[in-house]
Amino acid sequence: ILEGSCGPYGQVTIHLINLGGAMSEPSRWDARVNGELRQADIFQLSSPGFIYRQITINPPYGDVVITTLGGGFPPQSITIPCSLPPTATPQ
Repeated sequence: ILEGSCGPYGQVTIHLINLGGAMSEPSRWDARVNGELRQADIFQLSSPGFIYRQITINPPYGDVVITTLGGGFPPQSITIPCSLPPTATPQ
């Protein structure tokens, strides 16, 4: 299971969850904004297992695409909307 959310100022939280058997080989996740690689890491989950990561995406902001590849499982991707931080409105 691949889940994620974006908080203010580009703070992206991702959860990688394995509810099945142990992964037979390492897998990779990467985070891209507008096709540009921003962060990546390698992971291998036990049975059951999970990884929690909090990453910060620096400007420019936009939709963050998290993709996992390898680990003996089909690739997965999610898109996390991560818009510009709020700005103060003059009164």
